[in-house]
Amino acid sequence: MKTRGKTSSLSRGQVGALVLACLLVVSLSGCRMPSYSSAEDTSAGTLTTQTTTASSSTRPNTLLTPIKDIGAGDVNQIVTITGQIDRIDRHSGGNAILQVKDDTGSFSVFLEKSSGFDLLRFTVGMTLQATGQVQTYQSLLELVPESDQDLVLTGDDRFETVQVTRVSDGDTIIVRGTDGKDRKIRILGVDTPEMPLDGKPAEYYAIEARTFTENSLMNRTVFLERDNSDTDDYGRQLRYVWLDKPDAIAGETVSSFNFSSILIQGGYATAYRSGDDDKYRSLFLAYEEEARNARTGMWQSP
Repeated sequence: MKTRGKTSSLSRGQVGALVLACLLVVSLSGCRMPSYSSAEDTSAGTLTTQTTTASSSTRPNTLLTPIKDIGAGDVNQIVTITGQIDRIDRHSGGNAILQVKDDTGSFSVFLEKSSGFDLLRFTVGMTLQATGQVQTYQSLLELVPESDQDLVLTGDDRFETVQVTRVSDGDTIIVRGTDGKDRKIRILGVDTPEMPLDGKPAEYYAIEARTFTENSLMNRTVFLERDNSDTDDYGRQLRYVWLDKPDAIAGETVSSFNFSSILIQGGYATAYRSGDDDKYRSLFLAYEEEARNARTGMWQSP
């Protein structure tokens, strides 16, 4: 037994243990350390919630937090949630808010433009795992991720596969889903000239737009993508139509496979915003300007 004032030599193994302990303390001092809530079940070794202090950009191991369990006591803590994207609000300044729902509730995920988030990859209906700091804005709680890497999409539920059975006009089609039922689709993001209606003659380039859509889509398998809205006032489903499912959504794939962009680039349609369904609006407006300048399609003199 060691007494005060006496020294004793340490074995090589004891020295190694001390060095390892010191290194461990030093390494941990620069990392975000988890601070678990009282919901920890120590007997089973499981955790129902996860919070950590926001002192570093290093993420801890992911432990999911039910949305209903996030409260005012979690402000400035790091949590991870998972759920379905229920709505996407895109602000003119480039920021966005994703509304994420799980079985217990709904929570806002704020994406700041300066953090470099790729908004094109998010679609209503997809499953998202988000990690970020809990903050408050106008007395409401929201999750604020640091970067795009804190947002993980799981599952391939972005598109619905259907077959086109009829074309009504340049921007309206009838499709048949896997349930065998037909339904009318109003193609999002575009407006084509009107066909004859109620005794009124067809607008300039309406016949050409309808013919192009019919030649491009009739009896073809296409892929539908939803934005915020499901249907319009006429009961038509509102969807983007894709000729193929892209591996990743970017400017190049939108230009090549999104049928709205193809209509606009060919001069068959104008870029049209329907409510808050504006995912590709900036791209569509750029395509329209190019078509106008090149006097393509309907931009020729009638």
